[in-house]
Amino acid sequence: MIISRLNKIFRKLTCSMLLRTRVGIKPVNQLMFSHTLNLDLVKERGHLRADQIISFPDFLKDAHSILGQPIQAWPHYDLIKCLDHNQPLEDCDYVKRCRSGTLDFRIKMKISTESLRGKYREQIQRMERGETFQIKVCRAYDDQYVITDGHHTVAMMSYFNYPNLQYFDSVNLVFDSFYLWVFSLIKNDPSYRLHNQFLQKTHAFLKPSIRNDSSLDALG
Repeated sequence: MIISRLNKIFRKLTCSMLLRTRVGIKPVNQLMFSHTLNLDLVKERGHLRADQIISFPDFLKDAHSILGQPIQAWPHYDLIKCLDHNQPLEDCDYVKRCRSGTLDFRIKMKISTESLRGKYREQIQRMERGETFQIKVCRAYDDQYVITDGHHTVAMMSYFNYPNLQYFDSVNLVFDSFYLWVFSLIKNDPSYRLHNQFLQKTHAFLKPSIRNDSSLDALG
């Protein structure tokens, strides 16, 4: 409730801030949204294996974060499984996380289980028509790619082993100034070991191709 009220105030003030909560870092008047990536596609990338795909940093504490976990362990995958077996969504990990603010970077959300079922049916119909789905990724390190948009899509495609999935390179949001700001807030915090290790590994791998990266060096 407090963050929701602050969001309204900060939108009017056209400013943003970050809050430390018991589950992780949460933005007030969030600046970055997935739909802003639509103009940032660079080129289509070849097929990726499921074990090459990494969830984008959620800035949740280690106890809640899915950073580094395989797709099959994501709450998005559990949602598809529950929907496929027509199980009660109130008990689904995805729904519980949405309502507690432990799904991702966003604050706790009200969510309609009927809306989830409706969207699932739409996606099933698209699969039955043989349509091609798209997700956006960027290189993290080695042969690992971070999803910048499309967690639900790749979870569903993986669950059903659906082949018609296109991958597009997008800008590397890990090093966007906004996300570097978030990373700076959790630097050396043992509650965010997964995130700090991820940033260090990604920085070390991409450093040769990054210009003017003194700000990254400051993050360690």
